[in-house]
Amino acid sequence: MFLLSLGCTRDFHIMFVMDASGSIGGSNFEIMKSFVANVIRSLNTSTDSKVGVIRFSNSAQVVIPLQSTQDASGLATQVLAVGYIGGGTATHTALELMETELLAANVDSAAPIGILITDGRSNNRALTLAAADGVHAEGISMYTFGIGDTNDEELQAIASAPFYEYSFYISSFNATEFDQRVLLLTRQTCSSGFCMPVHVYASYNYTCHKDTILCMSNYMLM
Repeated sequence: MFLLSLGCTRDFHIMFVMDASGSIGGSNFEIMKSFVANVIRSLNTSTDSKVGVIRFSNSAQVVIPLQSTQDASGLATQVLAVGYIGGGTATHTALELMETELLAANVDSAAPIGILITDGRSNNRALTLAAADGVHAEGISMYTFGIGDTNDEELQAIASAPFYEYSFYISSFNATEFDQRVLLLTRQTCSSGFCMPVHVYASYNYTCHKDTILCMSNYMLM
């Protein structure tokens, strides 16, 4: 891993939404959990920031309620204990539940963030896109991580705009690619502003928005 401690200055509430449907498969679900656990371990935040996890297939359940990131190691351990269930892909139920949980925990100074990890092939596209519209309307920053044989159009529609800053495509559960996405995700969410990508797909070069407190190496302040 090449994660960096970013010294976050803004509180946030992150809800991870994990696809545990049959098309994901048990072994890939284990790697998905490792990805989420690594993101949580990388976060260096104030005690007012919170992280939670939703698992979904035919329906959605909160498996880890939003809780403080102060004990990141303990949170990561809870993630690794989440079980795989198989079944269908009712993505809309997961997005609706995510929205409900983030709004219920709303604190004015905290940024609500959703992170959906899925193969992108929901059971009902119309319901999924309607649920995503609701998430966007509430001002929730929505990231999508497509896994395997993805429906790119749907993943881009679920993500916040512009989609190329919030939607990512991973051709397989590759450790190197996941590590890169962990670093990218942490840099984007751990600042008072956001680090803006220059070449999202070709390389991971960034400039920092003028409101960003801290610029990492290979960044420059705009």
